[in-house]
Amino acid sequence: MTPDETLALVRIVAVAHDREIPNGLAEVWYATLGDLPFGLTRQAIVELPTSRRRTVPRPADIRERARLITNHQHRAAAKQQQLDARQQRAITAAHT
Repeated sequence: MTPDETLALVRIVAVAHDREIPNGLAEVWYATLGDLPFGLTRQAIVELPTSRRRTVPRPADIRERARLITNHQHRAAAKQQQLDARQQRAITAAHT
């Protein structure tokens, strides 16, 4: 993720939480979250509940949500591979 992308995420959080963002937050997030892909980080931030939260999400909160999203995507992909393999076996069996 780039510094500009990180700043865009900080702005999303500012609007979502209707609050001023402390100076330097984008730099802190870039230092702590910069290794994550922008799309994944954005999705994690958007999925974090805002109604119960009064504070800006911590990098650890964002990382945890990103981890959960990634795990869900991996499980869904593995399940799809199993379904595809099962379907391929059924097709092969029907042609023999």
